[in-house]
Parts: sequence; C-alpha cells; structure tokens
Amino acid sequence: MLLFYCIGDDVTVGKFYATYLIQEYFRRFKARQKAQDQANEIPGNSTVALQVKTISVFVSDHSYC
Repeated sequence: MLLFYCIGDDVTVGKFYATYLIQEYFRRFKARQKAQDQANEIPGNSTVALQVKTISVFVSDHSYC
C-alpha cells in the first residue's frame, strides 16, 4: 500500500502546474482586458470636436436673432 504524505512546504508537480495555470490565466485576462480598454477608448480630441461642432450648429441656426 502506497501512502502519500504532504509534509510542510513540499512543492509537487501538481502545485507547480496549478500555479503555472493560474499565472497564465491572469496574463491572458490582463491582455484581454487591456485590448478591450483600448478598443473602447475614445480619443481625447473627439469630445472637443463634438463641442465645437455643436456650438457652430447652434450659432448658425440662431444667426437670424
């Protein structure tokens, strides 16, 4: 009969592989999250351009006053 004892801080192949899988999943998660953030990122100048366009339309529509 074989008995396996887990004594203290023994690093087994299973623990090492589990650690590797967790780290690899985290790396992929961070890369996917970064890609989504970059895809959803709005350039900073677009807000200013939108404001300027809105103001110019407002001024041109109400120039008869």
